[in-house]
Amino acid sequence: MYLLRAIIIFNFIFVLGLNAQTVSDPCARILVGTGQDSLIWSATPCANFDGFIIFASPDGVSAPVAIDTILDLNARGYRNSNPGETARNYRVAIICGGVIVSTSAIVSNQRPITPDLRSVSIIGGSPVLSWNPSPSPNVIGYQVYKENPYASGNFFPYPANNQIVNGLSFVDPNNSSLLVRYAIVAISSCNAGLLGEGNALDGTTGPHSSMFLTSSIDSCSGNITLRWNAYENWRDGVDFYIIRMIRNGGNPQNLDSVNTSSFVYPAAQNGDALEFWIEARERNNNNNAISNRVLMNIDVNKKMDFLHLTSISIDAATQEPVIGWNWDTDSDFGSAFLQRSDDSLNWDNVQTIINNLTQNNNILDNSADAANKQYYYRINFTDACGDNIISNKGANILLKAKAKEGFINELNWTDFYFEFAVADQYELHKIVSTSDLNIATLPQTQTVYNDQTNVNNPAEANSCYYIEARGVINIPGNPPRYTFSRSNTVCPEQKAVLWFPNAFAPEGKNNEFKPLAGFGSTLESYLLQIYDRYGAMLFESNDLERGWEGTAAGKSLPQGVYVFVARYTQADGSSGEQKGTVLLIR
Repeated sequence: MYLLRAIIIFNFIFVLGLNAQTVSDPCARILVGTGQDSLIWSATPCANFDGFIIFASPDGVSAPVAIDTILDLNARGYRNSNPGETARNYRVAIICGGVIVSTSAIVSNQRPITPDLRSVSIIGGSPVLSWNPSPSPNVIGYQVYKENPYASGNFFPYPANNQIVNGLSFVDPNNSSLLVRYAIVAISSCNAGLLGEGNALDGTTGPHSSMFLTSSIDSCSGNITLRWNAYENWRDGVDFYIIRMIRNGGNPQNLDSVNTSSFVYPAAQNGDALEFWIEARERNNNNNAISNRVLMNIDVNKKMDFLHLTSISIDAATQEPVIGWNWDTDSDFGSAFLQRSDDSLNWDNVQTIINNLTQNNNILDNSADAANKQYYYRINFTDACGDNIISNKGANILLKAKAKEGFINELNWTDFYFEFAVADQYELHKIVSTSDLNIATLPQTQTVYNDQTNVNNPAEANSCYYIEARGVINIPGNPPRYTFSRSNTVCPEQKAVLWFPNAFAPEGKNNEFKPLAGFGSTLESYLLQIYDRYGAMLFESNDLERGWEGTAAGKSLPQGVYVFVARYTQADGSSGEQKGTVLLIR
């Protein structure tokens, strides 16, 4: 390629100097491996041409001396024996009429010296090469070589065989990868240097590879690990690497200087935009090389910022505990459980909570026996990285009731318990038929109450009760708020009570023998029988409202003492019997 270029130059000069007597543009080079030097030149012979004189320096330092004469008018080249392929200088003169009329410049047979690369950097997303100038004279430019594929050791002229770079840098805009390796060659008008592969023959430190920076993040710790390939082939090596960063579009900052090819940036914060790159500095020199830039939009594990139990109440319809809570829905969900305990010390997972909830939630514990037991509850949450947070705890209110004599219902309940909360008051509700009545507002210290039922209202025989506690929650970092806790509903059943008169007068006001019944409607069965003193049954009724009128077989009976027997079954299945005598008065 370069010989062709020299011939083109020669032909151009020959045409211009047709009437001159000159010899110029000599080129000399070692024909490597042949033990010869090749010399070519351009010339415009004179009319009285005598010949060309070849001058050579045997050591490449001293002045050239004549070694041969060429009488051929058309000669433009010469080969000279150089068995040791040592450095030599050459020049050519033209003789016309016995006189040297033109002498060329002195040229060396040495290839131009290929300089060291200064750096390969990634700038604006493209590799940029820079190098030192060659110390050789007559260097007209440089040829870039690129390794393809990377790490193969195969270098090819880039981007084309005959493209010469005139300056001391080259931008590769067509790279398919940011991890690339380059070498260069120095070019003179008639010679080319050796490819700078870093061996003893070419004398360079070798090719340079770009630094390709990669990054990874541990979403749990927020630690970012930066890795890059070590910069290669500076003469004295790398002094250190500077880790540089721009945070959220701000000013560049130096994070650290290291001697390794990795770096850990700790605890990146969610929402940050971090741009990293590496700058390598050469030891004992001022060269530097820059890696590609890596932009990271940080999305690391979001921890649960708050988790608060807000209520525990018994559902009126199902009589099962409903547990309410609020939590930070922006956290990275791992797992969550509703936990239950009998003693607030030993906890069991009773329900799995799935991740489709809002900030405020509630869950029904359908495996609890809330009519007979008090339970403690809490929410246990684990994020995607295994960090655990547990809510405050609380308990349901367990209400119990007992029907006592005198038509009194005795009520007692467990204390309101809610971590970070204190009871403010209790409201006692009584349900009669379809009416829900608030029958008492009680202080937080009271947990027992006796309710006198109204025996004149048959519906009160099946009165039901529940307690609603009002508490004030004081969760740290939050304003006080009320919480309400409803107990289970209890329905104590008052037993029916029968009072029989000891006398009656069919012709008087008390003209019928039957019992006065308290909550008699609750009886499951009832039977009244009347006997005379001989044991003969005179009357029978299973209706509390149908009494004996002192007759038998349609005839009035005489005044006297008669025997009655009343048998009945209470609503709870227990049976009762009352016996006595009654005086029939005429």
